[in-house]
Amino acid sequence: MTRPRGRPFKPGQSGNPAGRPKGSRNKLSEAFLSDFCELWTEFGFDALRKMATRDPHSFASMAAALIPKQSEHSGPDDGPQILEIRWKDAEGK
Repeated sequence: MTRPRGRPFKPGQSGNPAGRPKGSRNKLSEAFLSDFCELWTEFGFDALRKMATRDPHSFASMAAALIPKQSEHSGPDDGPQILEIRWKDAEGK
C-alpha cells in the first residue's frame, strides 16, 4: 500500500479526533514524576543544600525558573497590580 504524499489531513483536522485529552500525561511522564517524588522525599532538602553550596549559580537559576514571571497583587487602591520579574545573569545581560 502506498502512502499519500504531502499532508494526509486538511489543516485543523486530526487523524485521531478523540486523541489524548489536553493536560493528560503519558505513562513515561507519570512514571518519572512518581520516581522523582520518591527520591525528593528521601533526598530533597539535602540535595538543595549541596546544590546551593557547590553550584550557587545553578541553584539561583533553578530558583528563578520556579518563580512565576508575573504575579498579581493588590495595588495601593485595592485594584489589581501586575508585577513582572526580570532576571539578569551573572554578567548583567
